[in-house]
Amino acid sequence: MPIFRLDRYPYVCRMCLKPEQIRKMTSLDTEDECFEGSATFEEFLAKITFPIEEERRQLFPCSICPQCKDLLRTIARFHAKIRNVHLFMDALVELRNFNTAPIKDLFNSKPGSVQTMLKELNLCANADFQVEDLIDEFPQFKVAQLPAASRDYHLDEEIKMEIEIEPEGVAESDKREANNAFAEECLLEEVVEEVTWEVVAEEASKVDVTQKEAAINQTELLDAVDDKAKKPTKKKPKFKANPITVANKRKCINLELLNSLEPEERDLAPKAEEPLQCPKCPYKTINTTHYHSHQLTHLRRENRTFPCKEQGCAEQFATRAGLRVHMEANHVTCVCETCGQQCGSTSRLQDHMRRSHGNDRHPCGYCEKTFKVKNDLHTHVKNVHLLENLFKCDTCGMEFRRKVALKYHLATHSDVYNFPCQQCDKKFKIYPLLHNHVHRAHREASFKCEHCLRMFHTKSLWLDHIESVHEIQMRFVCEICVANFESQEKLAAHRARHDNPKKLECSQCLTAFPAPEPLADHMCITYREDYVCCGRDLFHFVQYNRHMFNKHGVKINARVKPDLSLLLGQIRAKRKRILSCLKCGIILSTRTQKKQHQEKCLGGENKS
Repeated sequence: MPIFRLDRYPYVCRMCLKPEQIRKMTSLDTEDECFEGSATFEEFLAKITFPIEEERRQLFPCSICPQCKDLLRTIARFHAKIRNVHLFMDALVELRNFNTAPIKDLFNSKPGSVQTMLKELNLCANADFQVEDLIDEFPQFKVAQLPAASRDYHLDEEIKMEIEIEPEGVAESDKREANNAFAEECLLEEVVEEVTWEVVAEEASKVDVTQKEAAINQTELLDAVDDKAKKPTKKKPKFKANPITVANKRKCINLELLNSLEPEERDLAPKAEEPLQCPKCPYKTINTTHYHSHQLTHLRRENRTFPCKEQGCAEQFATRAGLRVHMEANHVTCVCETCGQQCGSTSRLQDHMRRSHGNDRHPCGYCEKTFKVKNDLHTHVKNVHLLENLFKCDTCGMEFRRKVALKYHLATHSDVYNFPCQQCDKKFKIYPLLHNHVHRAHREASFKCEHCLRMFHTKSLWLDHIESVHEIQMRFVCEICVANFESQEKLAAHRARHDNPKKLECSQCLTAFPAPEPLADHMCITYREDYVCCGRDLFHFVQYNRHMFNKHGVKINARVKPDLSLLLGQIRAKRKRILSCLKCGIILSTRTQKKQHQEKCLGGENKS
């Protein structure tokens, strides 16, 4: 008689090895929703045990009994629950490190599983919750206050204050506001307030005995304050621990003790060996507590939403600007009584009234311009007169006062032509060049000469024509900085700035500086006879200075003094552009000759 009852193997249940029951067995190739990804029983068993080679599969049982089927489904559900819990914990740790991607991916990829898990574990009080709710509440959790490394955690435990006072009736919302305020801005004094005075006294004793005695006296004083605060009276409620309340009540004593210590003893908060650089802004610090609080601020701002407060509107926006656009487009609440202009808010209406209907004028202290709004005046002074913030090109090193000028300049370093003309086959790198091309090539001239009825596309050509042909002065030129004005009065006001410059303003180039050092070191105007370089007449000081920097690496601020006996249009009419071949460099007298020469010289190459 055989000892082992395996005579029916492999026609048995894969789990319990009992003989198959007719019409009650389930094939292992059956898919089940309990398994992740609707896998089969065979795939799940291979996942928790080991995979079986295809050529050996016929030697293993291929079905399971009903009892083992239910057990295996229970195991699968428990396995999925454990995995989801650990994925959730890992996402919380990443959220502590200010990475919101894992928690968002988990909620988006497994919404049903996550909701079921949180309900079974009773971790959420609201049935209808979103991942944004968890991110918003995360700064209140204990894990958000723990340091990232274990060594920082032990150091924090040594210096953490244990005795805290708070009335029992303090609302939960007050605690949240206090925690948010602490995360928003964590200063040195607030960090030192969390240090136990026993540790402070011990640290002070390492430096000087006198300082140790002073620290102990302060400790005794704090203990006396604590004992007095802990004794409840008949009219006062009972108290319990609260770190924020103690910190605020002890600030004065903390600062006195802080000032009595040496600088090395003040920084008891955890320090990093190298400065910690914020990956989202230029903020940098070696204090891990400050860095942690700074990252919490970024986290709250990134997940903040701005809901529409109008009744019946459930729209939410990520920025105030998006909410403002929505309000102006859908909820017009303010209308100008003068012109009927519709504004989305009271502040927009007030700004419209000042700009369109106001009589107030704010003059510029550096020039004769005036503005209706102070913000426009400040922007004008900052961008035009003060050489304070310059935008530098990383490719060639050129500097610009306005960011949009740098943006247009960066396009010159690329070979991308994103602005094609809709009326011809030409393409341009930036929109202003396309606009100028369309205005000159595809539109009728809009500037008409009143003396000979000639038409011009640009105002400068129109003014040059009147001054050179009809000898009528239209522009008045400053002989110092070569700026031109529409009237003699404006030129006189401009000359007064040269004669009486403001404080920290150059009397020659009229550039203002925030400090005396950049004023003494700045590059002022130099004069020369013409704008000719490399066989070309660059015609204007802006093009000449740019050419000298880009082609020759020389930073210069050159001007050509005007001839006061001639009008500006007559001076420009006497100057002729030097026309030269791009390939051989030969100088030609007319554009027609240059075109004919380049057809022969360039051959099949691209012509310009």
